[in-house]
Amino acid sequence: MTEKLSKKVKRQKMQSSRLIYRIMQKTLKQKDKLSQDKEHLWVMLLDNSLQIKSLELLSIGTIKEVLSNPMEIFSIAFQKRAVKLILIHNHPSGNLLPSAEDIDNTDQIIQLGKMHDIPLVDKLIISTKDYFSFQDSGLFEE
Repeated sequence: MTEKLSKKVKRQKMQSSRLIYRIMQKTLKQKDKLSQDKEHLWVMLLDNSLQIKSLELLSIGTIKEVLSNPMEIFSIAFQKRAVKLILIHNHPSGNLLPSAEDIDNTDQIIQLGKMHDIPLVDKLIISTKDYFSFQDSGLFEE
């Protein structure tokens, strides 16, 4: 499902995790209250200038996990002609530390992004109060 974003938001360059979080925080707060206790997975599709082409809600999971299917992530990237990706998912518990599964899945997406020349720029785990950036934390460099 495509999230509606203003033209002003789409024109901003997604160069900082703080900006990405601010955009996603508004999106998270607008979601149906019934699903606030479930994890969601979004993919932010970017152009070469790091401007948002589209923001897609790919999956709604359970209170502890969300499905992150690489085929769906890259399928939507190809369809929307994105050249870079940012993945975002929420942790309703408020615990922002990535699980082993989060790290493994992110590594897989990074490798597939390299193969398809659609790099993963960052992955954020968000809550309504704060966020964790894989890029800022150095997890992309390991």
